[in-house]
Amino acid sequence: MQELPKPLTKLTWDNPIMIGPAMAERLKLNFKDVAELELNGKKVKGAVWIQAGHPDNSITVFLGYGRTRAGRVGSGAGFDVYPLRISQTPWFADGAKLTATGETYNLASTQGYQTMETPDGSERPLVQERNLEEYKKEPNFAKEGEPKPDLTLYPGFDYSKEAYSWGMAIDLNSCVGCNNCIIACQSENNIAVVGREQTLKGRHMHWLRVDTYYNGPRENPKGFFPAVALHAV
Repeated sequence: MQELPKPLTKLTWDNPIMIGPAMAERLKLNFKDVAELELNGKKVKGAVWIQAGHPDNSITVFLGYGRTRAGRVGSGAGFDVYPLRISQTPWFADGAKLTATGETYNLASTQGYQTMETPDGSERPLVQERNLEEYKKEPNFAKEGEPKPDLTLYPGFDYSKEAYSWGMAIDLNSCVGCNNCIIACQSENNIAVVGREQTLKGRHMHWLRVDTYYNGPRENPKGFFPAVALHAV
């Protein structure tokens, strides 16, 4: 479960200080930056994660990490947020202060981009969308930019000669990116856990992968798209 990517952030093995893009720009914070979070006179430090669609001028942190006696899987994972929690405000509080420390820390995420746009301003049509009326007018829209059949390193395979051909279909209108299919596949097939260091190198072993993309401005995206892929290992 520590290595299972979180549905929205795709982070593993850690808990971040999560803020929105606009707030990160104001505070001059970026991914990997370590910040100090102060509330009610108590201070903790954690790595910043900038999340598309996160409410502006607010901070999200996650309890349950930073344990010191939780076994070899749980001990030392993430940072402890409990010092900020008091009985009067167990879940929500105001008046927090976030300050950069100048330190950096690599958060292990299985996905590099949150939106379809790339840093150079171009767009990657990994997920294509239309509403029903647009689909009726242009039912073949998803074939735009489709690669040529011979643009592959592998030879073609004639399934018409086979008695059975197997495939997997996923209804993306129903998928919410919960990752249940990933953990079920890992458990059923006894897939190895590789740890935080190898995840940072892109060597996570999940055969199923659900990436999460947001369409539109990162501050207020108009769409949330879980993109499912099956990895052949």
